[in-house]
Amino acid sequence: MNTARLGPTSLAASLAAALAFATAPSAHAQTGAAATPDSHVERLEHNGIGYEVTYRPLVRTMEKTIGAHPGARSTLQRCRAVTEIAIDREVRLPDGSAALSHRLTDMQRITAHHIGPCEQNRQALAKARLRQADAIAAQVRAMAASDRPALLAQIDAARALAVN
Repeated sequence: MNTARLGPTSLAASLAAALAFATAPSAHAQTGAAATPDSHVERLEHNGIGYEVTYRPLVRTMEKTIGAHPGARSTLQRCRAVTEIAIDREVRLPDGSAALSHRLTDMQRITAHHIGPCEQNRQALAKARLRQADAIAAQVRAMAASDRPALLAQIDAARALAVN
């Protein structure tokens, strides 16, 4: 920040606004139950053994105001919200023992743009996160379906290590 152009009042106001923004409960890097869809659970039978496979999405949303605000003219700013979805897979036997955990390598991103700075778009961003819940759940189901060959190979490899 170039403080040479700011007077003491505007510098103090800028610092106060930045501190309030940084300490406020915000959705800049939000993860949690409200933003995270439910886990996807599948039952799988492989080589005569039943498994319970849980795909748990880890959702992180980052927001950033982009563009300029040229004084008295209308703003050119927009809020870019990027939601990253990582998926953890956990394989368990039906009795809940012998967990095999793995984070899937494909991270999905959903990007949205809103007119105006992020601070003025809190309600719109919250509504967008709620609308994304269905898209996130669909992504988790699609990743679970495409993960099946790798999952079976990992189960076979773990079983081969346990037998030897």
